[in-house]
Amino acid sequence: MQGLELTSASSKAMRVWSDGRVEEITERYPLEKAYKLTASGRLVALVSLLPTLLREFACGFLVTEGLSTPGSIRSVSVDGLELKVEVEDPAALDSKLSFYRAVSRLIRAPCSSLSPETLLLPLEAKVREVKLSFKVTPSDVWSAISWLRKSKLYRELGMVHVCAIAKPGAEAPMVIAEDVGRHSAVDKAVGYLVLNRIADRELMLCVSGRLTGDLVAKAARAGIPIVASISGPTSTGVEIARKAGVTLIGFARGARRLTVYTGEERIAI
Repeated sequence: MQGLELTSASSKAMRVWSDGRVEEITERYPLEKAYKLTASGRLVALVSLLPTLLREFACGFLVTEGLSTPGSIRSVSVDGLELKVEVEDPAALDSKLSFYRAVSRLIRAPCSSLSPETLLLPLEAKVREVKLSFKVTPSDVWSAISWLRKSKLYRELGMVHVCAIAKPGAEAPMVIAEDVGRHSAVDKAVGYLVLNRIADRELMLCVSGRLTGDLVAKAARAGIPIVASISGPTSTGVEIARKAGVTLIGFARGARRLTVYTGEERIAI
């Protein structure tokens, strides 16, 4: 986590109260920058990011989108507004990029022309079943979720998403990643595992936003078996989690309750 001066901007604003009072304030908000992500010279994506954990985002994005594996990433660097990744087999990347771009065009098509089954196809692509069978307690989940609110950006600005990856029972998470988008926060957190060559996947991935199919698919591609949020899932989130063998937990708030949608066998009660 970096200081607010590096991750936020500010300007004059007007605050209006219900009793008619008006005051001039200086308001801070997340600093967003546009980056180009390339892999072995190939354009992968144009993305808008909070300028933190950029190397982690680059390799995490490739892994969670099914474009590469952790062991295939040779190097990653930041050159101004370009995030550069070198992969082991550029030819294999070409075929995956062709599919990825076709899927992107499919998702952008008008939703009314696509069936639910068609929409699930790109989400399920390259998602293998996560077969780890370890267990966590509800207390493990609440403890991991509590770390989301320890993000300074989240507390002081309230306009960013946070992702934490934690080992059950650990006193602190392995990584806390923030971004203006919940998907990018997940990419950064997964990228931290990749860059630090952390192979252990008996982990929980905790997020501050809703659990949609594409976000659950990212966790599954990274091999993380438990995904939890302070918010809830969508129908595609539940369906992808069920097919991928992911334990999906929503509304984990305040050490009082949580809702387990899939993978109940990993919850020790």
